[in-house]
Order: sequence, then C-alpha cells, then structure tokens
Amino acid sequence: MEHLLLTVLVLAPVTVGAVSALTNRTCIGRFVPWGFAASLAAAAGSALVLLAGHPVTAGPASTPWLNFDGLGATLSLVVGIIGLTVVVYARRNLLGSTEAARFALGAGVVVSGTQLLAVSARLSVLVAAWVLTTAAVLVLLGGEGARRRLSRRRAAAVLLAGDVALVAAAGAVVVSVGDPQLDRLAPTVAALGERSTEILGLVSLGALDLVALCIIAAALARASQLPFSNWLGGTVNAPTSTSALLHAGVVNAGGFVVVRSLDLVGASSVALWVLGACAVATVVLGAASVLGRTDAKGSLAASTSAQMGFMLVACAVAAPAAAMTHLVGHALYKSARFLGVGAVVHAGVTRRRLGIGGHHGSRVPTVSDARLVLRAAVAVAAVGATALVAWPAALTGADATMVGGALAATTAVALWHWVRAPQRPPVVAVAGLAVLSGAVAGYLAAASVVKDAVSGTAAPVTVAGPPAALALAALATVALLGAVAFTHPTYGARVRSAVAGLGHPPLRIARVRPVRSTAPGEFQPAELRSPA
Repeated sequence: MEHLLLTVLVLAPVTVGAVSALTNRTCIGRFVPWGFAASLAAAAGSALVLLAGHPVTAGPASTPWLNFDGLGATLSLVVGIIGLTVVVYARRNLLGSTEAARFALGAGVVVSGTQLLAVSARLSVLVAAWVLTTAAVLVLLGGEGARRRLSRRRAAAVLLAGDVALVAAAGAVVVSVGDPQLDRLAPTVAALGERSTEILGLVSLGALDLVALCIIAAALARASQLPFSNWLGGTVNAPTSTSALLHAGVVNAGGFVVVRSLDLVGASSVALWVLGACAVATVVLGAASVLGRTDAKGSLAASTSAQMGFMLVACAVAAPAAAMTHLVGHALYKSARFLGVGAVVHAGVTRRRLGIGGHHGSRVPTVSDARLVLRAAVAVAAVGATALVAWPAALTGADATMVGGALAATTAVALWHWVRAPQRPPVVAVAGLAVLSGAVAGYLAAASVVKDAVSGTAAPVTVAGPPAALALAALATVALLGAVAFTHPTYGARVRSAVAGLGHPPLRIARVRPVRSTAPGEFQPAELRSPA
C-alpha cells in the first residue's frame, strides 16, 4: 500500500502532463487536473498512514530510497495543493495557446520532481530530483520572443551553476562515506570533519565546510538570493500560471534542502554565516526593490526573493520550524497573488479610465489614533500570550526568536497602516482587530504543527552559526536606515529610483538604429515628416 501511494504521488503529475503534451498542442487535457488531484490525494493518504504510526517508505527497510516523513509531508501537501490549483487555472488561461503543451509537460515534471525531492531518503535521490526540476523549469521558461530567450538563458546559467555545486557536494560525500540517509547524517559529518582540502595550494578548507558551502550555494541559486538574484525577475515574461508555479513552488526547494540537510550544514559555522549574510542582504535589497517597482509581476518577483531570504535567515540561525512555517505561508500566499494579478491590473486600468481614485490620502495621526493603537497592541499581546500558553511548543529557542520577530513586525506594520487609513466605524475597527488577533493565534498554531512535523530534522546542539537575535537586529537596523533613506526629502526619490531594478537588471535585446531618408516618395513616420 505504501509503495502504491508513493508511486502515485511522484508519477501521476508527470504522466498526465506528458500525455497531454503529446496529444493536445493548444490546450491542456481535461484529465490533467485529475492526475494532479491523484498526487495530492496520495500525499494526504500517506500523511494519514504516517499519523497512524506506520512508516511510508520504498526500498530496503533499513536504507530506503523514499521516505514520507513529517518534513516531507509538509512540502508534499503544499506542492500538491498549489500544483492542482495552478493547473485548473491554466486550463482556461492557456486555452488555444501554443504555450499549453509546454506548460502541461513542464508543470507535470516540476510537480513530480518536487514531490520526489520531498520524499527523498538518500542524498542521491535528492540530487536527481533537484536536477530534474531544473530541467523542467527551463522547459517552462522556453518560448518565442527575444526577452523570453534571454530570460531563459539567464535562468539556465544561474540554476545550472547551483546544480553543479550540489552535484559536487554529493560527489564529495559519496566518495567519502557512500550514499548516506538524509535522516542519519551524523556519521557523514564525523567522516567529513576529519578531512581537509587545499584550494589552489593557498587555502586549506575542511571537507565538511566545503560540502556545506556547496549546498548553500545551490540553495542560494535556487531561492534567487544574492549574488544569484537576477534570474527570477526575468521569469515574469512567462505566462501567469508559470510564474505562479515557479514563485510558489520551485524557489522554496532551496530552503527545504537546507532544512533537510541542517544536521550537516549546521556543523559548519562558515557555511551558516555565509548563508545568513547573503540572506539578510537579499531581504533588505529585495524589499527595497519591491517599493521601487511599478509593475505588478516584477514587484511580486522581488518580494519572492526577499521572502526566501527571510526563510534562509531562519535556517542560518537553526530555526527549522520557523523556516518551514514561512515556506508554507509564502507558497500559498504568493501563488494566490500571481493567479490574481491579472484581475488586479485590470481593476487598476478600469479605475484610471473611469477617473476613480484607487487610494485614499494619508492623514496625520491624532491622539485618538494613539489610544486606538495602544488598545489594539494590548489586545494583540493578550491574544499572543494566550496562544503561547495554549501552544508552548510553538516558540522555543531560535524558533521563538524568529517567529516572535515576524509576528511583532507584522503586527506593527498592520497597526501603522490602520492608523494612517481613514476613519472607519467602530464595528469595522473591532472586526479588523479580531481578524488580526486570530491571525496571530493561527500563525502560532501553524508553527506548533510544523515544529512537530520537523522535530525529527532538528538542528544539532553544537550549531555555531549567527544568533537569531543578531540576525533580527541586523534586519531591523538596516530596515530603519532604509526607511529614513526612502523618505528623505532630498535623496528619497533618487534612492527609490536606484533600487527599482535592484537585482533585476533590464534585458538588453538589441539596438535599433533609426533609418534616415529624405528621398522623395519614400515612407517616413509621421513624427519625422516636415510640416506642410
């Protein structure tokens, strides 16, 4: 039974996608959503079997190839839900389009590869799933037009570099200790810790540090982090369904691989500090780029890089529960935002055509606003305290710092926008407060559930990475400096313009030289004709 569930989980999406691509060139087959639904049902069934206390594995009992554990179940269920939703949307969105066959095949391979990544029990299986997903992403990014070809070329360069780094790390591990089980990495850490490698005869680096740095490089490339953050912005030239699948599913694999191998990566302080520094820089610069961009999909792409940065910061400070909670929330939220971006743009265009204002003017906060904020803060604090008592396992150690920092920042931003908004009736204010308080409690409950799911993949006790408080303090300090720079009366506009395309350089297609001709009878554009 377990083998059947895992087979359907991994093979159903790619099977229906390939059949649809071969039989229908301009539409996605009616049976394709059913294949994705079967994969999601297999994930749910495997989760129920796991909750009943029975292992869900494939291969030898002692060293299985596939293992559906709590961590894999978290990613598998999220990918199944997003994959099914995106395919149902794409059936109508791509109806009659030449993109339909490419998307059916690419989406099937992406979902199957990510599901295989989620249930990988050995390092070799994880690397194979990683490379398979990269190939599927390049298929999805193909298409007509110079911009799409250049975007695909840029994505290929970055993603293949990450693949080379991960394959090199896996090769070093296999040569040293064989193909290890991902839930038993302690012997691998011990064996690698006894070896060292010289780079160009100048620097001596431990084999453990080198392998960990290669894994970090692969994760940074897939999650679009600095210095590899320039590939994700170009994917907005692809159809909306492709963008939703990439931004909500593929980029999350970078953080998942770090969490899955945290017992190995966490043993290298060099790798954790590099991961933390790159992720913090991406959070700051990505958030600034969001504020400076005016296109809807471009701002969502920059937001994805920033959100993935926060997840990797949680990994760097050994907070796997906080990282996976953020992964689940971001994947579901960002897929919905991408699928709804067309409606948002259409509504904005309609408002401009009709001359309807889309935003209310801001106003100066008053004393009554300050009292309202104080009451709201007290209420939110009370709800948060109650939630902490109800779910004490949700916040412990580094997870406590990261989740608490995220909740505090979100609450502060929500209250600030509440104060600046126009006056609303008391009923609306009370309802908004109730929703905010419920969101706080729900987030803590989700963190508790995810913590139980990843408890078997917790970070080792001897992690020597950056402290969680230091990471949050760095984020808060740079964010405060950025806010001051953005609102500066003299340099604010210049700063906003400079960061608008940060990490997403414009595509240079070709230079078109104007043709000048004054010969009689030849065509000239209207703007070049001399007045009569």
